[in-house]
Amino acid sequence: MNLIGTLSWPDRQLHFELVEGSVTSECVLAFVTTLTNSATAERVTVIVVDNAGFHVSKEVPAARLGWEEHSVFLWQLPPYCPHLNPIEAF
Repeated sequence: MNLIGTLSWPDRQLHFELVEGSVTSECVLAFVTTLTNSATAERVTVIVVDNAGFHVSKEVPAARLGWEEHSVFLWQLPPYCPHLNPIEAF
């Protein structure tokens, strides 16, 4: 069992989904698409991701264009910088 989640800043609200088995790029795409569907165009949403394979797969760039139309953007951390991602503590 694994989880995929987001940590809203600055209110530190945690949103997550349990994943049975391994997290895959398909899990990430579905999760971010769900977040995008609830986002509002008037407010920019930035999702910080690390360099895990499921964050940088070839499917992600194609999906990004659709997310960005809804003001949802991915920001990728530099390699080996988990200390820059507060959700790592959870």
